[in-house]
Amino acid sequence: MKLYHRFRGNQVQTAILAVALIAGVASAQDYGTLGISDVVASADRMLQRGDYRGAIPALEEVIRRTESLDDPQGMDTCQTCRFQLARSLFQSGDVPAGMAVLEKYLASQPLKKERMALRMMAQGFFDTQEWPKIEEIANRLLALPDLEREDLYNANLLLGQALFRQEKWAESVKPLGYAADYSKEERVKALCQIMVVRALVEAENWRELFGWIPKIYRTDSKYDISLNLTLMKAGKARFEDDDFLNALLLYRMVLPREKLIDFSENKVRTLTQKLEADKKTGIKEEEVKERDTEIADLRESMKTLNDLPPYEDEVTFRIGQIYAEVKRYWEGYVLFDKLYRQDRTSEIGEASMLQSVLILYDVQEIPRAEERIIKYLEERPDGQYARTLLSMMVRDNLVKQNFDRVVELQKYVEGLPATSDPDELSLQADLHYMLAFGYFQKKDYKTAGSQFSVIIKDHPNSTHFNDARYYRGMTYMLQANYADALADFLAYQEKNEHGEHFAASMFREAVCKFGLEQIQESEAAFTRFIDAFPDDVLVSEAHSMRGDIEASKEATNEDPYTLDRALADYRKGIDKATTDLQASYPAFKAAEVYKLEFKWQEIIDLMNYYMDRWEEKADVAEATFWIGQSQIELGQVSEAVEAYLNAIERFGNDPTKQGVDKIILELVKVSSYHLSDEDREGLAIKIKLRLTSIDEREQVLKLRLRITQAMLQGEEVAAALGAELLESKLELTLASPAALALMCDAAVATGNTVEMERLGSYFLENFEDSEMLWHAYRAQTFKFLAQENYKDVLWTIDEAQGMFGAEPHMGWAQIIKADTLFKMKKYDEAFEAYNMCMGVAEWRGPIFAEGMFGMGSCALAQEDIEKAHSFFQRTYLLFKGYADGDWAAKGYLAAADCLIKLGREEDAVNTLKAMLEDEYTNTNPLAEKVREQLKKLGVQ
Repeated sequence: MKLYHRFRGNQVQTAILAVALIAGVASAQDYGTLGISDVVASADRMLQRGDYRGAIPALEEVIRRTESLDDPQGMDTCQTCRFQLARSLFQSGDVPAGMAVLEKYLASQPLKKERMALRMMAQGFFDTQEWPKIEEIANRLLALPDLEREDLYNANLLLGQALFRQEKWAESVKPLGYAADYSKEERVKALCQIMVVRALVEAENWRELFGWIPKIYRTDSKYDISLNLTLMKAGKARFEDDDFLNALLLYRMVLPREKLIDFSENKVRTLTQKLEADKKTGIKEEEVKERDTEIADLRESMKTLNDLPPYEDEVTFRIGQIYAEVKRYWEGYVLFDKLYRQDRTSEIGEASMLQSVLILYDVQEIPRAEERIIKYLEERPDGQYARTLLSMMVRDNLVKQNFDRVVELQKYVEGLPATSDPDELSLQADLHYMLAFGYFQKKDYKTAGSQFSVIIKDHPNSTHFNDARYYRGMTYMLQANYADALADFLAYQEKNEHGEHFAASMFREAVCKFGLEQIQESEAAFTRFIDAFPDDVLVSEAHSMRGDIEASKEATNEDPYTLDRALADYRKGIDKATTDLQASYPAFKAAEVYKLEFKWQEIIDLMNYYMDRWEEKADVAEATFWIGQSQIELGQVSEAVEAYLNAIERFGNDPTKQGVDKIILELVKVSSYHLSDEDREGLAIKIKLRLTSIDEREQVLKLRLRITQAMLQGEEVAAALGAELLESKLELTLASPAALALMCDAAVATGNTVEMERLGSYFLENFEDSEMLWHAYRAQTFKFLAQENYKDVLWTIDEAQGMFGAEPHMGWAQIIKADTLFKMKKYDEAFEAYNMCMGVAEWRGPIFAEGMFGMGSCALAQEDIEKAHSFFQRTYLLFKGYADGDWAAKGYLAAADCLIKLGREEDAVNTLKAMLEDEYTNTNPLAEKVREQLKKLGVQ
């Protein structure tokens, strides 16, 4: 749109040379024969009556005759005619010719009409949009002395427009501002203001911009469409530069599309009506064109606005973002919620959904955020932000260790549609990776591995690909699937020589080879790891495991130093440890090795070294246990007892210090085998005194001392305490392994399956390394027995036997295993299980008798009567003294039944008589049943 003031005829005086002679009228073809005065007079007359085209030949003739003159009067006449010729050409519409004449004028002297000539020149360049030349001319005009206000205004208007059109934003502000301040036309004033705002935005001159905006908003300029689009652009720029308050100011000034369109339509209608009316009264064609152009520009702006997406929503969205950034969260939330509710499926609606959830997370309204996400996922699993929102929710729960919640979200991950978009694929891989860790933390290693496998199979370009390979190997290893784990660790090493988990994968490689019983290869792998990464956080564990390998070797004449190498590795394990747990393992394993060699003083020295090295982080209770054992072996019983009591008192209030419970058990053994009656009585008094002096707040310590006191008094007293604790519903956080063991046994004794589950589960979850954990397995086993859940009975027993093997206290597990297999009618397996009961010398006693009887029962169930009879016979012959003769009595009866089935009734009677004559069985409750049976047979 043209904003300049056009050069008008009445602005220039028609001052021609003062000529004394006035010639008569002459035609154009006579100018060559007329004198110069006549030619000048002819031109002057035509100019005065507005015949610019007719004046052109006369003016050209004067110029031709005077342009070679160098006297002042001749030069002045030539310049005056040049100016008038240029003016006439402009008025006749031949602007290019006029521009050529003006160039000659401005290049010559004198320049009495320089200001007007420059303005005309600028007008010509304006028509051809030669902005650099207009800039040059405007600057030349402004450099002239003593300019009048109108010249200053026109020059600044020209310069401002020229600079603006050349996108010299900062330079255009001052001249446009001047023009806006001094314009007498409201339209020009408004357009200059709008251009100033645009220039300030483009120049990022925010301080000056915020001074201009209030001026505009006091006028109708605020309805200008281009201005509002400029304000949106400015608001966006301020927002991106974190200038949120100023961005908010700008966005708030953007008017709704409807208001802008209404205003523009009214303006077009008004301008059109005014133009039509003025045409009837008569206006110049030039002005008609200008006003038509103004109307056309307005209509074009309206079309542009109508073609734009609904920017009101974008403005509202931006304002919401600003509120969120300046921590006016709920104001932002209301705007986002409004946008989402009015159109849930549009791009801005979905973006508003995302922003509203971000705000809810910011204000810690997590349940509301999650409810909103779940609703969105259920409504639009294919939504633009489905993966983003789900990823946000999964990550938040993962960070907060809400692992149950993490894995619950798997169904939504699986419900997402397939995609080929790289960003969406990256988010999909993130989701599977986080799900995998959720399952990993829940120790569901199988499902965790399957999630890592999804990344390996379907997302080879994911940033998680290599890590997924390593962690899948971890899941395999933790499931004892060492072959597949090894393959993953080796694959990781091959592709990630400088990867984050390279060292750890080498260590795990060695562990897997150990699990695969590739002992030599495992030892070599540990050695490679130790040599390559001597300062790695896992090197302590590597030394410990290599020490285990050395300790397991049998010394030979060729290699007698296996235990020495094991001890050296264990010592390194202590020295290289970065955590107390890493240090504890090799310290106590080394103690076990020293115990094999009866090196009691070395154990004491090692434990003291370990405690000095780790100070308060050391497991002092466990170390004291080993020191006490060694002191007992060295004959320092009283010192050991005192050390044990001090350790119980010092560490007994922490239920996690499992060494305290080991000390309690050891103290009971010492009391039984190494103390005199007098010393035992003294020990009981010391414990009683300690019990009376305990602070009531030290509940765990008090409980441990009560357990110690009860166990020293015997199994019956200990069992009674267990029953009392069970009945009291003791808070489990106060229970150490010793208390849990007593309560588990009490639950089994009373058949309380609810407590078996509660106690057993807590014990297994919190004290998985306890030497007393078999009590938990026993409770769980009896629970499953009561439920007739034989599959889990066998699984639990396998777990228990895997940890404790054939320890003296584990006979119950083998006999229940055999009984369960018998109930499942797996007689061959049951027979083998019963037979194994008799293979452990430490189980000699009732378990032997039960095992023998069980083998007979298996043979009987398979109808091998002779074989069954032989086992029943051995039961009553070999195990008379066990369990008050119960098994012998059962053996007599079962053997007699077999003889009857074989048709040997006389032998059966003799067997029953023998039972009544046997001093181990004749008083057994079953003997009365035998007597009644013999009476029925008529046998005395």
